[in-house]
Amino acid sequence: MKSTLLFSFLLILILTVNATIVQVSGDVSGTWDTDTVQVIDNLRIPHDQSLIINPGVKVIFDGYYKFNVEGQVMANGMINDSISFYVTDTTGLYNMESTEGAWAGFWFEPSASVNDSSVFEFCNFKYSKAVSTDSVYWYGGAICSKKYSKLRVSNCSFSNNIAYKNGGAIYCWNSSIKIEHCDFRNNAGGTAVDFGYGGAVCLEYSDAKVYKNYFTKNSSTGVGGGLSFEYSNPDIVGNVFLDNRSAIGGGLCGLRSEQGYPILNNLFENNSSTFFGGGVAFLGAHSSFANNTIVNNFSMYAGGLYFNAGAKSTIKNCIIWNNSVAGVDGPQIYVYDVHSAPLFYYNDIEGGYEAFGGEGISNFLGVYEDNIDLDPDFVGHGDHPYSLLEDSPCINSGTPDTLGLALPILDLAGNTRFMEEHIDMGCYENQGNSGVHNIAKDEIKLSVFPNPISDRSILNLNILGPCESEITVMNTQGKTVFVIPIKNYNIGNHQIHIPENILNNGLYFLRVNEKNSNRTKTVKLIVH
Repeated sequence: MKSTLLFSFLLILILTVNATIVQVSGDVSGTWDTDTVQVIDNLRIPHDQSLIINPGVKVIFDGYYKFNVEGQVMANGMINDSISFYVTDTTGLYNMESTEGAWAGFWFEPSASVNDSSVFEFCNFKYSKAVSTDSVYWYGGAICSKKYSKLRVSNCSFSNNIAYKNGGAIYCWNSSIKIEHCDFRNNAGGTAVDFGYGGAVCLEYSDAKVYKNYFTKNSSTGVGGGLSFEYSNPDIVGNVFLDNRSAIGGGLCGLRSEQGYPILNNLFENNSSTFFGGGVAFLGAHSSFANNTIVNNFSMYAGGLYFNAGAKSTIKNCIIWNNSVAGVDGPQIYVYDVHSAPLFYYNDIEGGYEAFGGEGISNFLGVYEDNIDLDPDFVGHGDHPYSLLEDSPCINSGTPDTLGLALPILDLAGNTRFMEEHIDMGCYENQGNSGVHNIAKDEIKLSVFPNPISDRSILNLNILGPCESEITVMNTQGKTVFVIPIKNYNIGNHQIHIPENILNNGLYFLRVNEKNSNRTKTVKLIVH
């Protein structure tokens, strides 16, 4: 009898020690340090209390349960030991009339100042859904923050989260949030009936820092397939928007916001919209938009950038290239209404101002100064295919006055942002001889001196390697103004005569094309 009791006691002890699953419901706090936490009802962290979730914990919801945070949550995973939040059964996830197939996400309530910040780091959020018969709960599939100003989300992944209305993954209203180094993939906002804003992230009346995130294959039925902001002042720097889609603003859409933090160093590639702004749309927004690259986006009417509702955004140092519209080549940029007055300085825009579309160009109230229309000469391969080759006309061609742009010290690839004292156009800074794009040994090497030139009838060239070349002088729209026929040039100085009245004051580009090879070289030429 004693041996039987002893065996039973030992069995219970072993089962208790090896237990890896705990069930939770109602109010929670303290520390979760187990393999799996099974959520069997709605959860709440009360005011002035905190919950710590340790690395490696899997938080699995048995049904459509919400996680309310009035106090503080600290979910600090590790790079090789992340924390996961997901649902046991995803059947019915994409039925927006049902709560089936999902959990209900985190809901952040107004937090008292005595509560510390909430943090999610190295966490995975999957299969959450914001849907209800009450429209209050249509926002923020994985995270909904309302009047909560102490939230940081870093190194997290958000995938397959959806909202009936705005913010498929994250929605913020009157809140402050920092989102950095996160991956947003396959999140969606809105339905065919209720148009959604921000397929991945939606910010309304909120300040946010959105740093170095990837927005990939997110969608919304209204505006901003990747990200939207309205009446907000977000700091959006160093993000990649790839393959997102929406009705307007496939990658990003800004609405009804004053100029605040500049939107900097972002890449918009292969995004699409049903109607306007395959890459980016500004609707009544006056954002500062600098050193961004907008390439290969698609839309029905405006492949690259779209302006409407009196938008007065300032566009500087950007590359807007190879964006297309349905059926035929169309405008890179579309100014819908006569009240919109975007300002363009020092950009490389394919087709130039002449290729703009929309009613707003009939009586254009904006500014178009010091822009060029020349092939940007992208590298075209590797991890950063939209970085610049050594002969790109975009190198050192950005605005000479960067005061107020708040440009970061590094470009999108993590290289030094300023080289040779002048900023490049686009989200990448060519590193010259000190970076990864070193000049090839057989590249054509020449310079113009003096530059600016004082005598418009004479070009003095210093050629550092023999070549047989044709030399073309182009204006900032890429149009040829003069061609110097093919000639053998030996190493040394050469003087070339230019016909009178060919060169006026301004900026030109001198391009050398080597005969019987693909070698080219582009040199900036300033005429005073």
